[in-house]
Amino acid sequence: MSVRVFDDDDLADDDSLTLSVQDNDNPAVASAVVEGTTLTLSPLPDQHGAVNVTIRATDQAGEFVESTFQLTVNSINDAPILIQPISDVTVNECAPPTVLDVSASFDDPDIATDYDSLTIS
Repeated sequence: MSVRVFDDDDLADDDSLTLSVQDNDNPAVASAVVEGTTLTLSPLPDQHGAVNVTIRATDQAGEFVESTFQLTVNSINDAPILIQPISDVTVNECAPPTVLDVSASFDDPDIATDYDSLTIS
């Protein structure tokens, strides 16, 4: 999607605009990078929330204008992950029950960011 946000009356007189990211108030959620006239917004893994991004257009004389917008990164449900495989178990017949604590074998990224819970069954 291409949107023209900045303009300068002097562009007809061989002036040019340089675009830059002036502020990203929540870089733990997403990064914002300008290359030429392209702004790339990249949400970071397993993060969500609001990010206010300020873009500046500066002409050759040093005059500038800024635009601030909010990027909202929505949470998605991440699948649980296997942290440590459960080792094979060998028992003798008629042995007493073998009890394994498998709680350290699984995790869910949403527990830390969405206060989700994990049920092992």
